[in-house]
Amino acid sequence: MASAGIGVVSSAGIGAVSSAGIGAVSSAGMGAVASAKIGAVGLAGTGVVSLPEILRAGVQVPVSARKIVCVGGHPDDPESGCGGTLAKLVALGHEVTIIYLTTGEAGINGVSHDEAARIRKQEAINACRVLNCKPVFAGQIDGESIVSNATLEQLQGLIGAEKPDVVFCHWPIDSHKDHQCASLLTIQTFRGLHRRADDGISSNRLR
Repeated sequence: MASAGIGVVSSAGIGAVSSAGIGAVSSAGMGAVASAKIGAVGLAGTGVVSLPEILRAGVQVPVSARKIVCVGGHPDDPESGCGGTLAKLVALGHEVTIIYLTTGEAGINGVSHDEAARIRKQEAINACRVLNCKPVFAGQIDGESIVSNATLEQLQGLIGAEKPDVVFCHWPIDSHKDHQCASLLTIQTFRGLHRRADDGISSNRLR
């Protein structure tokens, strides 16, 4: 996990949680800007809401339940990157789904990929049980993740089925290839789903 951590994708651009705080990257470029708020528009047309607004909301300032999706490259990435935030969102009444791009096949030295995947998948399921989140596995292979039109269409299906208001993902210039792939596919997915919702145009190809 890079120090930049896990980010937030919004319809206004690409957001990232950095060591400086919450940053936003515009869709026109990759420059990080520190910001106090990140806006996110729900795919189901739920309107504009900022992540800090959701997190600050409590009994005094109720916010309607939101759907949150977090995409990580491997089991343990979402939990170590923003597990506390996800736990707080759940505690505030929001629904959280974690999508794991790979199943961590290369994550245990001296253990076969199949056995490592079995162990790490169960660990992810256990972690989601603690966090009260829904686990989803995209089925790519640890260390061999692919960015293609086919894998984009697959992730679009997984994310689109959740109809999220806010999406977390890796920082796009993370040093780990699987994290980069997870980030790019998530960014392209969110942009594509909004494009289809706005224009009625199929957008399941990289662009």
